Formats: sequence, C-alpha cells, structure tokens
Amino acid sequence: MTSLYYRPSGRFSPTLLPRLVVTSLVAVLFAWLYAYGALHFHAIIRFFAPLIFTVIMIGSGVFRCKQADVRNPVLMFCLALLLTMFAWYCHWAFWAALSAPVGKDAWQSAMDYLGNPAALFAVASAPQRWTGANLAGAIAEFAMFVILPAFMARSAAREPFCETSKTWVKEEKPAGRFGPIADADTAQFIRALEADPDRFLELLPPYSTGTAHYTSLGIYLAPGGKDAWLTIRKEKVKFVDGKPNNTWKEMVTHVRISPASAQQARIAGAVEVDNVQEAPTPVELEAALAAMQAGQFEKALAGASGFTGAADIALRTDANRLCAISCSQLAKWPQAAAYFEAVFATERSAHNALQVATSTVMAGALAQGERWFATAKAVNEETGDVSSILLHTNFISALKQAGFMTAALPYMEWVKQVYEAAHSTDATFLTLRGVPFFESFLDQSAPVVDAAMSGAQANAWYASMLAHIDQDGQDTLNAWLGQRAATE
Repeated sequence: MTSLYYRPSGRFSPTLLPRLVVTSLVAVLFAWLYAYGALHFHAIIRFFAPLIFTVIMIGSGVFRCKQADVRNPVLMFCLALLLTMFAWYCHWAFWAALSAPVGKDAWQSAMDYLGNPAALFAVASAPQRWTGANLAGAIAEFAMFVILPAFMARSAAREPFCETSKTWVKEEKPAGRFGPIADADTAQFIRALEADPDRFLELLPPYSTGTAHYTSLGIYLAPGGKDAWLTIRKEKVKFVDGKPNNTWKEMVTHVRISPASAQQARIAGAVEVDNVQEAPTPVELEAALAAMQAGQFEKALAGASGFTGAADIALRTDANRLCAISCSQLAKWPQAAAYFEAVFATERSAHNALQVATSTVMAGALAQGERWFATAKAVNEETGDVSSILLHTNFISALKQAGFMTAALPYMEWVKQVYEAAHSTDATFLTLRGVPFFESFLDQSAPVVDAAMSGAQANAWYASMLAHIDQDGQDTLNAWLGQRAATE
C-alpha cells in the first residue's frame, strides 16, 4: 500500500563508509585549523571560526549523504554523529597540544592526546579552566559541532528520493503565495488535506496583497513524472531595520500527490504572483512606510500625518491609511477610527468601513461601532470586497477584545445560522466557502455565549444546531458539549 507521506526506503550505497573515512581525515585537518585559530588568530577570525567549523561539519555530513544516496535517516544520524564527535575530539586534542608550554613538540603531544582520552580529559577538565563562561561555551560547541550537523544529515536522508531513476528529487518553490491558515485551524486543515491531498489548491485560501502571514508550497516532482510530493509552510514577513526577514514553519511535509496536481501547483503559483500587484508608494511617504515596517509606529505616524490633508487624493488616502495602521498598533483607537474614516471617505469599501467599525468598538463606542458595521454590510452588498462571514467574525473579535461580550451575541447568532444553513461541517466544504472550521466556531463562540446566558441556556443554544447539521457535526458537537459538562 502506498504511504500517504514519503517514507525513505532505508537503502544506501556501499561506498558510504569509505567516503566517510576520507571525510573524517579531512575533518582532522579542519579540527587542527580551528584549534590553531582559536589560540593564534585575530579576535575577529576567532569570533567567526566556530561558525565556519559548524558549516564545514554540516556540509560534510549532508554532502556524503547525498553522494552515497543514503535513504536511511537513523543510519545517517549515527554515522554523522560519529564523524562530528571524532572531529570535535581531534579539535580538543590539538587545542591541548598547542596550548602546552613552549618547547614541547606540538604534533607529538597531539598524537599522545589522541591516543590517551583520559589524559586529554584531565587537561580539558582542569578546575582553573572551568568558569561558567567556559562551561557554557563547551556546551554550545557540542551542540553546534556535534548534534546540529548530525540532525542536518538526518534531515538530508529524509528528503524525497526517486527509487526508479536513483536520483534525489529537488524541491521547487513556486513564487506564488496563498492566504494564512490560523493555528487554531491547522489540525482541521491537515485532516481535510489527508482525506484528499490532490485537492490542496481548493483548501488553500487566496492571498491578500500586503499580508504579513501567508502560506507557501514546496513541490517535489520525480524525474519522468511518476511520483510527486508536497510540502506546505506557514511563513511570516517581519521587517528588521526596514529590510524583510522571512520566518517559516512546515505545516505538512512530503505528502504524496499526483504528478498532475504538482503541475497544477506550478501554474497556480505563477498565477498567484501575476495577480499580486502593489500600487507604488508615494515618494513623500516612503520614510513613514519604512518606519512602520520596522515597527517604529510613532515615527511612522509623525512622518505621515503631515500629508493627511494633501490635495492629491492618492497621497491623502495612503497617508491616512499609514496613520490609521500606526495608531492601531499603538492602541490609539479613537485616532485610528478617525483616520480609517478619512480613508473610507476617499476609498469607499466594506473593508475600510469594517476598519472604522472595529476601531470604534475598541475605542469603547459600541453604538457608533455598530452603526459603522451596518454601513460595512450595506457597502459590501454593492462591492462584495469582503466575505460576509469574515465581516462578522472580525467584528465579533473586536467586540470580544473590547469586552462587549453580550453585544456580540446577535452577530454570533448570524454565524451560527451559517453553519445550520450549510448543513455540512466537512472541513473541505467549509474552507471552499471561506467558513471557519466547525470546531473553531465552537471554541470561539463559547466566551460570548457563556457571558450572555446561563449554563442551561447556553447548552440549549448549541443543542438547537443538532437538527440542522450533518452526522459528523452532531458527533463533534455532542463530544464538545460533553467536555463542557465535565469541566463545569
């Protein structure tokens, strides 16, 4: 039976062991250079020497893994661990020999220490050497030189390998982005994906330009197009000193898909990039934008506020938007609401009206916020730029954060009716319609419902859904209500 995920075959080339022996001899040379450099090189070189030695150790293990076609992660980890421990031991032997009193033959001393671990340990563990800083440094060295390279070699052995063509399958990363998947929805997404991996493009939400969080793909298509695998990553763009810095985390690793789906992913990735078009930033706001991206929101606010009344509509709109976002980050909600209202005046959209509504609620003005939410709904009927479910869930989130739990109930009731009307609680079905997973709705709605009702009323509110949802949803809801009852 074909596995849902890629599984290494466990095979390797018999040339691995002699190649590792050669690598270990080369590692001895680098161990000597590192020991010599630690004692005699300039301070700047000594600072970078551990990093260079780490890279060499990682590269040695990964290179031999790929060269010998090792598809056995456990074996590769053990052999790489032996290699790195040997190199680290040689480094200490050379260090002990080179730091010995002048007059002793360093090379002979090194050979003596290599053949006498007890003597080397006695020198290395001398009490006068072991300050707190030295101990921390030794632990860090062990992690960098020994453990990390072994794990990297193990990871290399777990990469997809085509047993037919006897070649490693290179990862392709389509430049296109997809919308983010919330942590609360990750488990549901993975279950939906595992049910039918070839429908992954349907499960991934669309990307919105400028979103810091997004989802990316890694495609592995074997030569000849007989096998294919997919990796899905959560990514985030953070700006450090005005420069983008990406961090990522794998959500799904090497799930098997059809070669046809892999080709579709290539095309979808290119289309996503083609559809992302960002309007140029006015020159007057470049400094303010850079400050905002660097997290300097006060500076961004000061830099953009001078253009909020500009005659040029595009400049005025962007300046107000920058100020609104900066004020939101600074929790200056009344000012944020005013700036978003100015954006709405020149850029009429449901999204901008919703921003006014949520900012106003966060400022504590419930009635005014609800009026703006009604405006957002009315505008959305004309423009359709925000899904109705997203409109409601964002407003509910703002109400919850502002402490208006009871006021959030009518909007939560609307969301409840969406699930009842949909009938199906299948994760794929809901995702395609932009509706949060059913379990997520239950967890997110509980604080609102519990704040507005007694325990019996809350249970009845949820139980009323049973007649309108499918069997899977009923089972999920009954189990969830059972857990609530057990904790009361």
